[in-house]
Order: sequence, then C-alpha cells, then structure tokens
Amino acid sequence: MNQNNTGPRIHYLALLILSAALAACSSTGLSNFTPQHSDAVSTLLEQAENAKQSGNFISAENSIERALRIEPENAFIWFKLGELNCDIGNFYDCENIALKAKRLSRSGALTRQLDALLARSQNTR
Repeated sequence: MNQNNTGPRIHYLALLILSAALAACSSTGLSNFTPQHSDAVSTLLEQAENAKQSGNFISAENSIERALRIEPENAFIWFKLGELNCDIGNFYDCENIALKAKRLSRSGALTRQLDALLARSQNTR
C-alpha cells in the first residue's frame, strides 16, 4: 500500500483556511462597523446624538430627518432614526424603520445591529 504524506499537509492547509475564515468573521463585528456618509450628515448625526443625550428627542429626530433628506438611501441614518424611536418608546415606528434600513443595508455588521434593535423593540413592548 502506497503511503502518501499529503494527508497531514491537507489537514494543515484546511486548518489554516478555517483559521483565516474565522478571523475574518470576528473582524466584521459590530464594533468595527464604520458608516459612510457626507460631512454634512456626520454633523447632523452628531447634533442628533448631543440632543438625544440632553433629552431633546424632538431636536434629535429633526436632525436625523434632515440627514435623511441629504442621503435617503443611507441605511445607517435609518438605523439611527429607528434607534431613537425605540429609545422613546415608539416601538411600532422603530420596527418599521429598522425593516426599511435592513432592505437598504449592504453591511453585515449593520444588519446585525438592526436585528438587535428589532429584538430590543419587540422584547420591550
């Protein structure tokens, strides 16, 4: 019987490929998601976050909606609007907005954030 030493090499190669794949999966986590948008939208989202932290939810919503008028197909902005609605208890709106954002999302990390937002909304109401 001809013994071939390629067996251990194939297993080693398979382990290397699996390790690389797992490393790639872990590097696409939520903390590594960086949304892409214009400077104007960045400013508006920063204003919205500051207003939200101050308890001024109407101003926060207005800033996010202005950002959406600039970039209406930006799933991250829709996510931020859904998140705000969840924070203030508008769970029905949160879920509808999150579903819209999921349809627009091109990012696995953002989609996972949206799934978490949907679960949070559904578990809270």
